[in-house]
Amino acid sequence: MENKVATIYKNQLQEYTQKVGKRLPIYQSFNEDSENFPKHRAKVLVDGVEYISKMTHSTKKQTEQKVAKITCESIFHEESEVESFPFLYEDPTLRKSILNEFVIKKKMKPTYNMISQEKGQSPIFIFHFAFGGKTYIGEEAGNKKLAEHLAARTAIKLLLETNADTLSPIIMSKVNSDDYFPKCSGNLQGESSSRHKRNANTNNERRNKKRRFGN
Repeated sequence: MENKVATIYKNQLQEYTQKVGKRLPIYQSFNEDSENFPKHRAKVLVDGVEYISKMTHSTKKQTEQKVAKITCESIFHEESEVESFPFLYEDPTLRKSILNEFVIKKKMKPTYNMISQEKGQSPIFIFHFAFGGKTYIGEEAGNKKLAEHLAARTAIKLLLETNADTLSPIIMSKVNSDDYFPKCSGNLQGESSSRHKRNANTNNERRNKKRRFGN
């Protein structure tokens, strides 16, 4: 999980400089020990400011990822929560999990709709989430899975503007948790919840049989 999140920081740092019209980050790494026992440290130059990694690492890649994380945290420290959180939920594997936990905490039951349209010779898909009296529409996508992730991303961005107190801790908990990959492979709530209930009922039936037959 750690390497995936660190890569997100590095990508976000590059996207940030492009968005604000600055030069791309310039990385430099150097080995503070021998080749047999490498201790790499990195620094990055962003908008005339140099950031340096606090710790050394065994590979150049690791240390560049760490210094990117430090730089993102510093740059976004003065920004609002809406602006500072995107790099934490850009990974598609996090989006559905974040949104699923949000609707559970808010005790909402989402509805969803997948729209398919023909564009040239290939179909495009647009996914809609609806809950709390609002509908969140994702961007066009070439497949259903991506369409659903894009709609979740849209919903999270908008919800951070109105429900940051609830959503922000959820996002941070996902980044700090080892449970990086969500277990809800189905829709936001219904399919996953019903599967857990079926499993629980099956386990109870087995325990009851054991009691009756003395096994």
